[in-house]
Amino acid sequence: MKRTRISNLIPALTFFLLLVPAGAALAQDEDPFTQLKTEMGEVLEQTIVFLDEDDLTKVKSNVDYLTQLMGQMRGALFGELLPQALDGWTQNDTQSQAVSAMAFGGGTTATGTYSADDDGRQVTVEYVTDSPLIAAFSAMMNPMMLAQSGNQTFRIETYTFMEEDGELKGMVGQTLVNIMDGTQEDRLAYANALPFDDIQSFQ
Repeated sequence: MKRTRISNLIPALTFFLLLVPAGAALAQDEDPFTQLKTEMGEVLEQTIVFLDEDDLTKVKSNVDYLTQLMGQMRGALFGELLPQALDGWTQNDTQSQAVSAMAFGGGTTATGTYSADDDGRQVTVEYVTDSPLIAAFSAMMNPMMLAQSGNQTFRIETYTFMEEDGELKGMVGQTLVNIMDGTQEDRLAYANALPFDDIQSFQ
């Protein structure tokens, strides 16, 4: 009896290939996000070949690698949600990272630093999601816990932020937002500049 190839059972992979362009069709001066999409397309094509060859060891290796690439892409998208530099400020750099759950509890982070044009003082905005820290911090933001802490709180749009040790912290959806350095006025200004709807809907 003729054996059905495993690849015939997973049309979803072909669908993903339509969404992720192959490397040959893209320019050399790609941005990092496009490079990730290119690499994912190449790995997906290779995975289908391994499936047709019934080489499940190589398929598993590729799937694991694709998971890593997806994490990196998720981190890159997360970094794009950082606020734009305010008037009179310059955004220095943006860093994003997706860490496996096996390492330090896991999580996806994005960090942006901003410098004031007049005196060079800095503000750092950090996002954390997909992390065990979320549950712990959400408990801290309970109104009763906040009242007992004695920390100053601020209501920004519909979100509560807590000032603690020179850091302004709050939960937006499933994302912990931490704004550090600068003056309290600086931190509040950047808190008001957050793209709340985009952070709230980040999945």
